[in-house]
Amino acid sequence: MELPLPLIYCVLFVLAIYFLAPSLLKQPEPIAMSGPVSPITSLADFDALLSANRLVLADFYADWCGPCRAVAPLYGKLAEANAQPGRLAFAKVNVDAAQDVARRYGVSAMPTFLFFAEGERTALPVPGVAGGGAQVNAEGAVAAIRGADARALTAVANALGELARKSAPEGEQKAD
Repeated sequence: MELPLPLIYCVLFVLAIYFLAPSLLKQPEPIAMSGPVSPITSLADFDALLSANRLVLADFYADWCGPCRAVAPLYGKLAEANAQPGRLAFAKVNVDAAQDVARRYGVSAMPTFLFFAEGERTALPVPGVAGGGAQVNAEGAVAAIRGADARALTAVANALGELARKSAPEGEQKAD
C-alpha cells in the first residue's frame, strides 16, 4: 500500500514541529556582561548613569540578537580598558526591558552604540572611522555605530577613554 504524497508531507511537517518547536520557542539566555559595564533596565537607571558620569558609551542590545552576542565580549574588554568612575561609564541597555530608553533615542536596530557627554547625546571626531557601521555627521564626527562594527567600536571607545584620561586631575590620570 502506497501512502499519498500529501499525507507524507503532513507527517513530516508534524514531526518537524514536534522536534524543532522547543528550541525555537525557548527564551534566549541573557547576554553575559563582563568588566565595569552598567546594566540599564529603566529610564531612571540610565538618567542616573548619565548624571553621575561625564562621558557614557551605551550599547543598545537585545538578548535574541546574534550580532549583539558576538560583540559583547569586545565591549566588556573595552570597558575594562577605558572605564573611569565619574568620567567614563559603559552601559548596556536591554531594549526589551528598557523600551522607554530606546524610544527616547530612536534606537530601532541592534546593536546600536550611542555616546553621551555631560548627559547629552554627542558625536565624536574619530579619525579614520568612516564607513561600516559608523554613522558620520556632516562635520565628520561619529554620531552612532549601528551593527557589530568592531573596528569603529574599538576606535570610539579608545577615543572616549583618552578624553576621560585628559579630563582627570593631574595625579589621577590612569597609565596606559
